[in-house]
Amino acid sequence: MTNYLKSELYRLAHKKALYVFLAACVLVPLFMTLLTAATGTERYANTEFVFKSASNMWGLLFFIVPLMVSLIVADDFTDGTLKNTVTYGITRSTVFYGKWIMELLFWAIAWAVTYIVLALGVFLLLPNNGTSSFIGFTSSIAGVLPLTLAALAVSHCLCFLTGKLLTHLVSYAVIIIVLPEMYYMFANGVSALREVVNTVPLFPYAAAHDFAWLKPNGLILCWTIGMAYVLVAFMVSSIRVETKEFK
Repeated sequence: MTNYLKSELYRLAHKKALYVFLAACVLVPLFMTLLTAATGTERYANTEFVFKSASNMWGLLFFIVPLMVSLIVADDFTDGTLKNTVTYGITRSTVFYGKWIMELLFWAIAWAVTYIVLALGVFLLLPNNGTSSFIGFTSSIAGVLPLTLAALAVSHCLCFLTGKLLTHLVSYAVIIIVLPEMYYMFANGVSALREVVNTVPLFPYAAAHDFAWLKPNGLILCWTIGMAYVLVAFMVSSIRVETKEFK
């Protein structure tokens, strides 16, 4: 596993798309801050407005997750790299979990870069009208983190199970976004179901939109549900991956 991780780290470091993605992590929050500063109005051009706005955008992460997974994994299917890797004697489980570790590493770096650039940009370029919004934004990360890890695990497993970029993206969108939204629409007409979805953050994407971690025992529930998604995703797919023929 160690040698495989080293080779994967080398390959990842030489991907141009990686640096484009990280550049976006720097430029997007910086552009948002500069745009806010350009308004010049006391109501919007301040630290509180930007951090509250950023807190309301957590749902965007669930659209970024499958793109990041595709960046790390998808081209290995299209160019036959995984097939050659297994042929050379590296086990499927090593490939499967090695890619997962690379995704976690990349996700952590991208998250840290975005957070640092946003925080520094906001405090350096905008009038500081208090740190309460910054503290609230920072503390919300503890609630969003397990939800995005759940989405990351689902995307990772789907990418290996489907082996095709478009199929991976579509199936991820259906499972993480479309079906939960349909369930919410159906649950609104049934009081018992509505009570369940309002109490337990069953769906990561919806939970992030609803700030589920702020509800009673919300943080514990977010971590419980998030880790449950990770475990179920790997339990369902790990056996299938062992027998799947990489093309």
